[in-house]
Amino acid sequence: MLTSSASAPLSVSKLLCFLGFSWAMISLSACTTAPTEVPCIASSDCGEGELCVEGACQALTMTMEMGPTGECLTNTDCGEGRRCVENTCYDNECVDGESRACDTQCGTGTQLCSGGIWRACSAQPMNEVCGTGEDEDCDGQIDEGCSGCDDGETRACSTTCGAGQERCLNGSFVGCDAPRPRLEVCGDPEAPVDEDCDGTLDEGCADCDDGETRSCNQGCGVGQETCQANTWRDCTAPTPKDELCDGEDNDCDGDVDEEIMRDCSTSCGPGSERCEAGAWVGCNAPLECTCMDNLTDQQTCGQCGVRSRDCVMGVWQAWSMCMESGACVPGEDENTSCGQCGVKRRVCDAICEWGEWTMCVDEGVCAPGDVQEEACSESCGGVRRRACTNECEWGAWGACEGGIPNACSPGEEEREPCERCGERVRSCTNECAWSEWSTCQGQGACEPNEVGSEACGTSACAARERTCNNSCEWEAWGMCIEGGVCTPGQEESRECGRCGTSTRVCESSCGWSDWSVCDEPPNACNPGDTQSEVCGDTDVGVCQRGTRSRSCNNSCGWGGWGSCIGLVAPTTEICGSGLDENCDGRSETRPDRYEGTNGNNTCGSCYSLSLTNGQRTISATIDNVNDDWDYYCFQVNDGVSALPSTASVTLTNIPSGADYDLYLYKEQAGCTSNSELERSILGSNNNELIEWTESYLSDDSGLFIIGVKQLGNRSYDCDQSYTLTIDFDI
Repeated sequence: MLTSSASAPLSVSKLLCFLGFSWAMISLSACTTAPTEVPCIASSDCGEGELCVEGACQALTMTMEMGPTGECLTNTDCGEGRRCVENTCYDNECVDGESRACDTQCGTGTQLCSGGIWRACSAQPMNEVCGTGEDEDCDGQIDEGCSGCDDGETRACSTTCGAGQERCLNGSFVGCDAPRPRLEVCGDPEAPVDEDCDGTLDEGCADCDDGETRSCNQGCGVGQETCQANTWRDCTAPTPKDELCDGEDNDCDGDVDEEIMRDCSTSCGPGSERCEAGAWVGCNAPLECTCMDNLTDQQTCGQCGVRSRDCVMGVWQAWSMCMESGACVPGEDENTSCGQCGVKRRVCDAICEWGEWTMCVDEGVCAPGDVQEEACSESCGGVRRRACTNECEWGAWGACEGGIPNACSPGEEEREPCERCGERVRSCTNECAWSEWSTCQGQGACEPNEVGSEACGTSACAARERTCNNSCEWEAWGMCIEGGVCTPGQEESRECGRCGTSTRVCESSCGWSDWSVCDEPPNACNPGDTQSEVCGDTDVGVCQRGTRSRSCNNSCGWGGWGSCIGLVAPTTEICGSGLDENCDGRSETRPDRYEGTNGNNTCGSCYSLSLTNGQRTISATIDNVNDDWDYYCFQVNDGVSALPSTASVTLTNIPSGADYDLYLYKEQAGCTSNSELERSILGSNNNELIEWTESYLSDDSGLFIIGVKQLGNRSYDCDQSYTLTIDFDI
C-alpha cells in the first residue's frame, strides 16, 4: 500500500508548509521561494538537492530527521524498510519484476514492480502536444490551448521525457521538439536510457536464464534479444529516432516528417519554415526590403546548407544555389571511450551539429595501470599486489612479497588447557612473534583424580576422603574411617604444572592437608612448545628481517634460538648499483677526487696529472659498477735523446676479487682509436706493470694517457682504492 503518491495534486512538502508542521523541522524552499524558470517533469530532471514541484525545480534542505512520511533525498531519510523514490517515501510492497494490470483515464496499461514499489502505469497521461491530432492528456480534447497565437511566436512545451519549444504556424502552436516517450529498450548498447520516461530503467528486462532468446520490438519493427547475466539485452530490432527532415518515418509513429520546424531568416527579417516530404518549405521570412550595394544576404537551405544573394543598385538579386555544410549528417551517431574503459555517445541533430555526449557507461572497476595491494596471510608483514588490465578489470593477485613466512599474524591468539581445568592464552605481537603464555585462568577446585581428606568422628585419627572429578570439582565426602588415612607428620609430593612440584602433609587428625601451590621453575614452559620472534635490525634497502624460533625442552626450559630464517643483512655498499646494500637508506656513488666535474671515464675527460721529477703515485677508486675506465693524462717535454730511456707505470693494491688492466696511449687520438703504446693485462687480482722505452733520436714530447680498465667482478666496496705509480723521467 503506498503511503504517499508522487502524482498527488498537492505534494507532502507543500501540505506540511500549508499546515505549519514545525515538528518535522523541514526547510523547504517551496514554502518561501517562487518556482525557478527551470521546467521539469520529475525530480530527476533537476539538479542535486532539488525537487520537481508543480513543473519547476526547487531547492530542498532538511535540517533534522523527517517524520513518518514526507519528501526525502536518500533511503535513510525514510526509516527502516522504506525507500525514497522520486523524493517521496514508500513502503516496500512488491517483488521486483512482478507486473499487474492498471487503469488510468488513458485506458488499461501495465504496472511493473521495481525497487520494491509499483511503478507508474504504462497508460499514463502526458502533457498535451500541439499539432499531433492526439489527446495526449486523455481529457477528451485534442490540441486544447494550441490556437490563438501569432505566426513565428514561440513558447515552452514539455512531455514526460523533458522540455522543448514549439512555434506558432497559421495561428496554432505546433512542432514541440521535446523528446517523446518510446518503448523501453532492454540493455541499451550505448547508454542506459529511460525510453518510456517512467523513472525506471530497463523494466521488464530481468528474471531470465542466460542464453535464452525472445522476440523484441523497440517501436520500429521486430527483432530478437538474448538473456545475459539474467537480463534481456541486445535487441536486434530497429529503434525509433528523433524525427528528421529526410522523408523517413524516423520515430516510427506512422507519420513522415511531422511537426518539424526551424528558424529561417533573411536580412529583411526573421521567419520559420516546416518540413514536407524531406524538404524544408514555406519560409515566411520577408524577402523584399531596401538594401545597400555590395551587401550580401544569407539564408539556411537544404538540410544544413546556406544560400546567398547580393544587393545591386539597392535591389536584392536572385539566390545562389544551396551549398550544403555542417559538422555531421542528421541522425548520425558516434561513440568514444571515456572513464575506465567506458563509452559515451552523441547524435547529430537536425541542424547538422553534434549533440551533447551522453554520460559515460559500462565502465570497468579500475583504471589501466592502477595497482592494489593487501596484506597476505601466509607471510606476516608481506603484501601481494594486483594490477588493473587494459580492460579495466583487476588481474589476478601476485605472489606474497616480503614479510616473515610461516610466522603468526598480529592479533592472532592461541589457547591451551592448564592445571585444574584452567586455560591460558598467548597472542601474536606486532612483530609476528608469540608472547609468553598468560597465567592459568579459570581453574577448578582440584586436579582430576586428586584425593582430599579431613578429620571426622570423635576419635583422634578418624578421617574421611573425597575425590576430584574430571571437571576439577570435588565429589561428595566418603565414609568416616577410624584410624585415619595417614600418619601425622607424613609428607608426600607430586609433579605438577610445568616441571613443578606440589606437597601435602598429614595433619594431627590423620588426614592430608590440601596440596600446596605448584612450585614451577622460573620462566617455565611446556615441553614441545615453540616460540618465534623477528630477528634482524632493519627492512631498509635490500635488507629484510627474518624470523627465528626456539623450543621448550623436557626440563620446561627454553632452548637456544635457532638461525634467523629469511634474514637479509647489510653488506658492503656497491657504488652505483642502484641498490642500498648497507641498508642506510640511500644508494650511494662516491666519486674520488679524480672524477672531476665530468668524470674521468673517457679519453677526452682524462684527469690531468702534474709529475714532480717525472714521478707520481696516487690512490684512486673505480667508484661505480657502471664505470669501465679511469683515465689519467700528463704532458711530457722531452726533446731529442741520444740514448733512449725507459718509463714505467705500475698498478698495485687492486681490490680483492677485482681484475684491473693497465694501458698507455700517446695523444688522445691514439687513446680513442685503442692504439696503445703498451698494455698489461694479467688475469685475476695480479698487479699490472707497463715498461715503455722511448724512440732513439726522437722527440717523444706530447700528451700521454694512462687507462685503468675494470673487468669481471664489480661487487666490492666502493671505497676500496688502487695505487697507480708513474715513473716517466724521459
